[in-house]
Amino acid sequence: MCKVNIIMPVYNVDKSVSRAIESLLGQTFTDFELIIIDDGSAGNSLKIIKSYSDSKMKVTEKGYHSG
Repeated sequence: MCKVNIIMPVYNVDKSVSRAIESLLGQTFTDFELIIIDDGSAGNSLKIIKSYSDSKMKVTEKGYHSG
């Protein structure tokens, strides 16, 4: 079990999600799990997130956001 769980909710963050993920994965502290919850983004956010393959990352997809 890891010491820290980081939860990152995302919605239409095409321009900034790569920078956020890279910042977290580049930390010197490595005993963490990054849980990314996509809330039905309409753009490329989910595609960008899935382009990373790191065992520390878990991705959850929510349904279409109607609000």
